[in-house]
Amino acid sequence: MQSRRNRANVIAIKSADAYMADNYGNFWAPCAEYLVTMGLTNQEVEAILRSKHMRWADDSEGKGNGKQTNSAAFKRYVWARIASGFDWNREARQMALETFGSTEEM
Repeated sequence: MQSRRNRANVIAIKSADAYMADNYGNFWAPCAEYLVTMGLTNQEVEAILRSKHMRWADDSEGKGNGKQTNSAAFKRYVWARIASGFDWNREARQMALETFGSTEEM
């Protein structure tokens, strides 16, 4: 069984072409690892990394200025959404279904 960090690194590499990956730079894999710790599947994590949420996390920190966003900013965004009642598991499942047609790798 793969460790969380190894899983996250594989997902980060696979999603390195995502729109916001360059904005997060070296913090891309830690964002993936954080999502893995939330119990999401690989496809769910990748779907979130490829989603509008990564941009919104960047925007929520007042970034959007071409400078790297760190994983702590992403975690703050996730927790702020959770505090407002947002269901990340439901969102991740839906996004994976829309992106890949399933929530787990075949």
